[in-house]
Amino acid sequence: MRNIIELLQLLNAKAVGKTALFGSVTGIILVTPFLVPFMLNDHSSLVFLLPYLTVAIGCAVSAVVLYIINQIRITQGWNKFLIYTLSVLFFLIVFWISMGFAFAITGHWN
Repeated sequence: MRNIIELLQLLNAKAVGKTALFGSVTGIILVTPFLVPFMLNDHSSLVFLLPYLTVAIGCAVSAVVLYIINQIRITQGWNKFLIYTLSVLFFLIVFWISMGFAFAITGHWN
């Protein structure tokens, strides 16, 4: 329990917010090429907001988790390359899952 309290004291709310914003913007940029073909065929539907919201929330949460893992790496001295590789892999998995979830709900996942 003491380690969790120490970790929370290391977290900077402003930096966590910037990280979440960066993650959500990155997710929106990555999902846009997948949504453009569907949006060109159906102009009147607002159903395409759901993939944007789902991916943005998923990527923001994964970016915050990655920020916390990076803070643990700094304090514990873990291998930098391994942590960054696992972080990118985790981000891409969360992106894929949130995109698949959103497209499955909208009916555009084949």
